[in-house]
Amino acid sequence: MAQTIVPATSNHDEESLESRMVVTFLMSGLESMCNELSKSKAEIVCIGVYARHFFVVGTERGKAFVNFREDIKKDFTEYCIKEDRPVELQRTKTTPPVNRQRVDAEELETLRKSVEDFFCFCYGGCFKFL
Repeated sequence: MAQTIVPATSNHDEESLESRMVVTFLMSGLESMCNELSKSKAEIVCIGVYARHFFVVGTERGKAFVNFREDIKKDFTEYCIKEDRPVELQRTKTTPPVNRQRVDAEELETLRKSVEDFFCFCYGGCFKFL
């Protein structure tokens, strides 16, 4: 299994020893998981985001797919960064224009939850175990 580490942003601040250890553990966990999954002869790709860095581990075809799909990288990174924000900031949304059809708050919350659940289903969520 080969590894790819791609910065999610252009910020190249020097990482602390603790941050490097977290990244090492993350990559080791991803590598182990991909090795086990690849035994089933499947094409595998595991992705992770830490400190605005995007990590890709998996088979060559799996990594090629993720590297080709810049939208997945961008969406997953934004989703993970959003999850790190305080809850009160996550709920801040702009109000829709007055001419739009009115939707009650309960229905709007249900729609938001459905979209979030679908996104988690599609992208597998962030690595919450760290």
